Amino acid sequence: MQMVEYAVETFDLTKIFESKENGVKRYIKAVDHVNIKVKQGEFFGLLGPNGAGKTTLIKMLCTIILPTEGTAKVNGYDIIKEPYKVRSSFGWFHGETGGRSLYWRLSAEDNLKFYAYLQNVPKDVAERRISALLEFFGLTKERKKLVKDYSTGMKVRVMLARALLHNPPILFMDEPTIGLDTISAVETRQLLKALNVELGKNRDFHKPQYV
Repeated sequence: MQMVEYAVETFDLTKIFESKENGVKRYIKAVDHVNIKVKQGEFFGLLGPNGAGKTTLIKMLCTIILPTEGTAKVNGYDIIKEPYKVRSSFGWFHGETGGRSLYWRLSAEDNLKFYAYLQNVPKDVAERRISALLEFFGLTKERKKLVKDYSTGMKVRVMLARALLHNPPILFMDEPTIGLDTISAVETRQLLKALNVELGKNRDFHKPQYV
C-alpha cells in the first residue's frame, strides 16, 4: 500500500458533456471545478440531488470517464497519467445495478473466486479472503447457494465482498443502499461501519478508506 497523506485529491476537476438537439449543440457542465481532499482513514460522503454530478465525479476518480479539465489523484496516482495504478488502488461498489453485475447462475463463492482470478489474487490468498468476507457478511451458510436465489440485501453483501477481494486501500461506493428496504439499508450501513474494525484484524486485509 502506497503511503500518502490523502486517499483522494481533486484539482479543479471538471466534466462537460456535449449533446445535440435539433442540430444545435448543447453543453452540460456535470462537474464544475471540484476541489476536495479526503484523508487516509476518512469516511467521506458526497451529498446532492439527482443530477448533481456525484456519479460522474466517482466515474472520473475510477478512470471510467476522462475529465474535461483538471485532474485528480487516487492513492497518490494521477487519474490521467497513471490510470492502471489508480485502478489497482480501489474497489468500486455501485448499488444501482441491483446485483445485475453478478453471475446469477453461480454461487456467491464461485462469483468471488472468478473475480479474484480476474484481479490476479493468488489462489491461496483468495481462498482465505473469500472465507473471511463470507463470514463477515453472514453468508458462510449460503456460500454454495446460487445468487439468483438471493435476496436483494444478500446480493448487495456479495457485491461488497467482491469490491474488497483484492484488498484495495480505497473503496468507492455509489448509492450503496439504493433499492434496499429500510431494514436492509440499516444493516448495510452497520456493516460498512464495522468493516474497518473487523477486516483490520485479519492479516489478509488492511483498512480501506471510503468515498
